[in-house]
Amino acid sequence: MSELLDAFDDAGLLDFETRSFLVEALANSEASDWRDILEPFISPAEPALLALEKVPGVLVRSQRALERELTQPEKPKVSFVADAFLKALPSGILASCGLHAVVRCARLCRAARAHAFDEVLWQYRAEWACVHWSLPPTALPNGDGKSWRQRFLATLRPRCDGIYVGECRFRRWVRLGHHSDLRKNSEALAAYGGRGGFGEWLHYRRYVRLLPPDPGDRSLRALVLT
Repeated sequence: MSELLDAFDDAGLLDFETRSFLVEALANSEASDWRDILEPFISPAEPALLALEKVPGVLVRSQRALERELTQPEKPKVSFVADAFLKALPSGILASCGLHAVVRCARLCRAARAHAFDEVLWQYRAEWACVHWSLPPTALPNGDGKSWRQRFLATLRPRCDGIYVGECRFRRWVRLGHHSDLRKNSEALAAYGGRGGFGEWLHYRRYVRLLPPDPGDRSLRALVLT
């Protein structure tokens, strides 16, 4: 950069094409014409005039700085909405969201992923889980090199963001000829001669969904589907 370009920045003249035009026009004109060239574009023009008069070779250095700026790759522009979202992400969105929302936010971009894996965020969740469910402090491994995110996911606790699936079974007594499967009835009749019955194991699954505490009376409920 140069003192002349700094004066342009202070005056709010940031457009590359306009800055290049002014530098070229100033370089090809007399010193008496500088004020007339500058005044339509910047106000006040005194800082730029002072740089032109007091700093030797300022026009040459300004031209070189503009040439370097032209050859540099243009930085990607971030929209206002995206910038506001990334600023609100760590302290607002992620702090008040569940695990599924945090995982989805981590897939948006690299910056969002870095915020989603922030150690402070996961330390708060891990410590809160131990306090909320009255877990002993030893539930969090110490000195094992694990991150707070790994510690949070490794802590056994009731989860309200998924479904528990239990493999269940029971044994029942079936009298001869009373089974719903006719083939088993025929097999039992052939085996036991029409007397007594037999036992069989019935297997099924039980689905349990734990609901978060009720905000009114803090009661705990669960949905059970068999």
